[in-house]
Amino acid sequence: MTDLNKSVLEFIKKYTELHSEPPGLRIIADKFEWKSNTSAYKQVRILVREGHLKKLPSGRHFPLSK
Repeated sequence: MTDLNKSVLEFIKKYTELHSEPPGLRIIADKFEWKSNTSAYKQVRILVREGHLKKLPSGRHFPLSK
């Protein structure tokens, strides 16, 4: 896992604790000052593939895997 992957995962964990739901892609992109949601999606997709997050059918939020 890269440092960026770790940072994104840590942000998702903290955000979820504060707001009782995971952040959407736009919130993640804003946090890391990315210009598009695509960068956030790529990071989230990596975390899903590695089993740290799971993808919901709606595709809007990615909760933490238990």
